Amino acid sequence: MNYLERIKQLVGEMRAVQIHSQEKNTIKNQEFKMLLGAPQALIRNADFYATPIISRETAAYPPKEMVKEKLQKLYNITNYDSAVVVLEKIKGQGMGWMYQQFVNDWKGEPTIKAEELETPKRVHYESCREFAKQFQEIVGKFGLVAWDISMAIDIAREVYTAGYFSEQVTLEFAEDFASHAAGVYPNWEHYAIGVICGAAMYDYRYSLNEKQADEAFDFMYSVVKRLFTDKAVMVWNTNRFMEVRRYFKNLKSQVEFFSPELFCIVSTEIASKERPVGYFYRESPNETNVNDTGWRFFAGDETNRDVQNLERLIAVTLNVMCNYDAAVMPLLESPAGSAFIRNEKGEFTPYIEEETKTDTE
Repeated sequence: MNYLERIKQLVGEMRAVQIHSQEKNTIKNQEFKMLLGAPQALIRNADFYATPIISRETAAYPPKEMVKEKLQKLYNITNYDSAVVVLEKIKGQGMGWMYQQFVNDWKGEPTIKAEELETPKRVHYESCREFAKQFQEIVGKFGLVAWDISMAIDIAREVYTAGYFSEQVTLEFAEDFASHAAGVYPNWEHYAIGVICGAAMYDYRYSLNEKQADEAFDFMYSVVKRLFTDKAVMVWNTNRFMEVRRYFKNLKSQVEFFSPELFCIVSTEIASKERPVGYFYRESPNETNVNDTGWRFFAGDETNRDVQNLERLIAVTLNVMCNYDAAVMPLLESPAGSAFIRNEKGEFTPYIEEETKTDTE
């Protein structure tokens, strides 16, 4: 299956019915958590807003004993401890983690040395790595963690329904995954692409069967498409994606200079530690990410490993960066290939990479 062409088709269909950003609902944190698990809720034909994170008595869920039976059958969850193990594994070794290992391999900086694995594990790892290559151009820097988040939110909700988690524990898990989503993805569109591709990768990881993975892709494609285009359930179209607040915590003003869909990639050295922008450049975004401006912002002293590590980069709206550092604004119309560095006076000047000189003597 040509996944790239299928995703381009979906993006086109989503944008054909896209609601203007100013008309979208600004949602609260609790609603954001619910909507992150919308694909699984839709599969159950659940009413999203009648199915809050904390709810044991709702028509959207089957009887408690049926939920327990499902949790045991699918995830071997039978109590509090087994539920924690499953959710922690999703967080630490889910599709997002696995895809990152492949990214490291492709960069020549492997964190898992396939040649040192036992034969069955090596064959499995290499097969999954080869299968994952087709997602590189589609998901870009965002990876496949959206699938983990969507699945984990839903599992946490069902674990609570089964009576294994208290309200506080459920909300803590949900908050953790929701914060991760807001820190990685700039909008529902990119989150949706991660969910669809993650579904295919998840199926292939456990089946090593491309046909089954294709079927998983198609099924999740149809579910996600409804979340944007079906008027009855288009909650990912009518609601804004929640902007992250664990980054740029001291940023107070939020003047809108650009369309809120436009985003850029920022180093956590800036976003977390709130250091000044020292260097930024513009690259050509891939075809599926038309809202990606191509701008990449760094403190200036990050290592090559930092720059290539997805966990050290986050997506934020271009408006956030303009509010954070107004000095970048006059340069944002510069074409792809442009780069700027901050001098000792605090001013940005064009950066031209010097050619490596070779001593021929």
